[in-house]
Amino acid sequence: MKITRVRAPLGPEHERIREADVTLPQGYKAWRHFEDIWKGSEFYFDIESYVNALHWRKKRPLELLDSGCGSGKVLGQLKQGVRAFTLYRSVSLGVYPGYYQDVPFKVPESMGLKERARITGVTLHEEHSESAENNGLDELIIGPAERHAFDRQFDVILDYAGPAFYFPSRAIPLYRGIIQPDGILIVWLMWDWEKGLITGDFSRETFNREELLERNRFRILAKDEYNFIATPSKESMDRALFQECLYPLKIR
Repeated sequence: MKITRVRAPLGPEHERIREADVTLPQGYKAWRHFEDIWKGSEFYFDIESYVNALHWRKKRPLELLDSGCGSGKVLGQLKQGVRAFTLYRSVSLGVYPGYYQDVPFKVPESMGLKERARITGVTLHEEHSESAENNGLDELIIGPAERHAFDRQFDVILDYAGPAFYFPSRAIPLYRGIIQPDGILIVWLMWDWEKGLITGDFSRETFNREELLERNRFRILAKDEYNFIATPSKESMDRALFQECLYPLKIR
């Protein structure tokens, strides 16, 4: 695994995030597995099938970025193979408006992306390097993502509780500059219930989530309470393929 260290020093806000990460409950740290990013979502996106289809067309390994990767479990598991797991579809009862029944939605075990993808992770923690390598990452960038000079564009960018959680106004423009014209951004944006705006726990930034993405020339493909999937506005991605890989988990 290649290790790249960001030359720019950490700011005081990054130091605060590092300190907070250390004090997070163990249950939260264990949360960052591939299957868990879809729990509570209104949709499941089959990243592996999507990447496999694009790999066949592009004839090259696809570039995947996990921004705020922690120990690299999420996309690392996707590369090595994800165990079977069960999500739940909420299906409207129809005659009882507002009532839903949970129906099991089983995701089968996967073979993994293997050499069809190159996985890059970004973390603030030097101590994540050993576990990231064990989890199958190809490169680990240590330092603030928004201060790193990326040397390539990515086909899939994932940010779950990463920079977009803390600094959305920095992260979303960054991703727009390093995503392929037909790329996919999967991002978790928190919600401020009182104002209807997203907030970063440390920066206290406030933005309308849809406007933030659209202002940075992203087109939203799917969304729910927290999860957004978007692509560059002048999209050249295959919408039919995307829809084949998107499974609704709430059916009204």
